[in-house]
Amino acid sequence: MDRHIGGPALPGDITSGWLTQALRTNPELAGAEVTDFKYDAVIGEGLTSTMGRLHLTYADPRPDCPKTLFLKQKILVPDILAFMAKFKIYAREVLFYQTFAAENPLNPPRCYYAWIDDDDADFALLLEDLGKTSTLGQWVGHDLGQAKAAIAKLGMFHGDYQGRADVAAADWAPDFAFLAAAKAAPRGEGERLSATFGPAFVKKHGHRVTPFLSEHAVEISDQAPSLYASFADHPRTLLHGDFHCANMSVSATDVRVYDWQVIRRGPGVCDLLHYLSWMRRDLRDANLDDLLGIYFQNFTAQLAGSYDWEVFRNHLKFGLLLHVEHFIMLMGGPFGKNEAGERLADFWCDTFNPLSEQFGLAETWADFLRGERPIRVEG
Repeated sequence: MDRHIGGPALPGDITSGWLTQALRTNPELAGAEVTDFKYDAVIGEGLTSTMGRLHLTYADPRPDCPKTLFLKQKILVPDILAFMAKFKIYAREVLFYQTFAAENPLNPPRCYYAWIDDDDADFALLLEDLGKTSTLGQWVGHDLGQAKAAIAKLGMFHGDYQGRADVAAADWAPDFAFLAAAKAAPRGEGERLSATFGPAFVKKHGHRVTPFLSEHAVEISDQAPSLYASFADHPRTLLHGDFHCANMSVSATDVRVYDWQVIRRGPGVCDLLHYLSWMRRDLRDANLDDLLGIYFQNFTAQLAGSYDWEVFRNHLKFGLLLHVEHFIMLMGGPFGKNEAGERLADFWCDTFNPLSEQFGLAETWADFLRGERPIRVEG
């Protein structure tokens, strides 16, 4: 997709001429001409982008010309914008759509145009409008049929991209070696960033989690560089990074996954555990072995290499530590300071507590401290 036409930084900068140029970067729309449009802002909780729906009018409407499009641009909150630029989060999503969106088992929205400027702040993503979907609130969770469909597609996605050369070359998507170094880097007066979250997590959420996690959260957070380094030399796949029901739509025939801002590279079990931790606990607990089997079957069916059940269970075991550290960081930060955040924190803790016991979090942490590490596999 051509970069030279640039993009509108704000909704007020959009013009019919720019929309025409952007659509014409798609060969099948080379003759499209937008003569008018209407922009409707899309409002939601906790957004990190400005989003809107465009209703388009054409000089010569054709069946292949999209009647509506979804547009993502930078957020207008200075602190969040600075954070997004510093960690190149907007750039990750733009590069994902330019690189890995086509023929993707998770079927992201079609991208008609993707652009970002050199300072990683101004950007424009012109995406297929999925319209009214079955997206749910994050604290609602999928029903069993939806969960099985989402997990099956997740396994296919991870297996398809595992160990590929184009994934290895995608250094714009952080891997676990990068994250380990970032967690170990000094912040302020020699204090590591990872060390700042544990005490805040215990203060805010210690009463919600299991006694083990409340007691050891600071220690787990402090060991974050070692946790990430334990998977750093393992084969990488693409990770969505925030795989839960509110970032996808699930129909009777397909799964469509969006919001690729935190895409990274690492072990697929990280996405799987993230999803399981946001499932309704009654459905997950009654069907956990079946759900794990669905993921494993679809992962290995797509994988160009060997991967057995014992290794998979071992990676789940240690992947749980990565997942816990991630939520210590998230919930020890700004998360949970408003009503929506508190609601999400309550839901996550309620569903994660039994999962942590099912996977033996306390035993895994003891094994890690004794020097046990994830089983290394090739390819």
